[in-house]
Amino acid sequence: MILTHIRQVMDKSWINKPRNTLEYAKGLEGFLDFAFLHASSNDRIKCLSNRCGFRQMETREVVLEHLMRRQFPLGYTSWLCHGESRMVENEEALNINHDITTEINLLRQELMHNLIYDPFGRSNDMVMPEGISKQYGERTTLLI
Repeated sequence: MILTHIRQVMDKSWINKPRNTLEYAKGLEGFLDFAFLHASSNDRIKCLSNRCGFRQMETREVVLEHLMRRQFPLGYTSWLCHGESRMVENEEALNINHDITTEINLLRQELMHNLIYDPFGRSNDMVMPEGISKQYGERTTLLI
């Protein structure tokens, strides 16, 4: 069994904090530092806001603005699209592309739901996409 480890795991406790807290702002800055160090192209990264949904490459300033206006996606805890790696067995590495696609699709469902219901003040009435569960007001971590 050969193991591969590329980068450290980042603290993500700030993701569940309200956007108007210092912890959220510092955590978001840390995420942006990490993402732009490890996953930028032409000084842009995939924007994960409701508006962009991992489809558009944006500058740091735009991503920061988007994620201060709308919450960081709560289910996005393995930042594989933004430069984070994890320790995997080589056999498991074949499943990563499928897992990343599944994670992105779940996040897009969540983002679309938020786009539809946020204007009506119903963002807390969220129907959870398959694969994400709610327990005591928090989501479980998705493994990708």
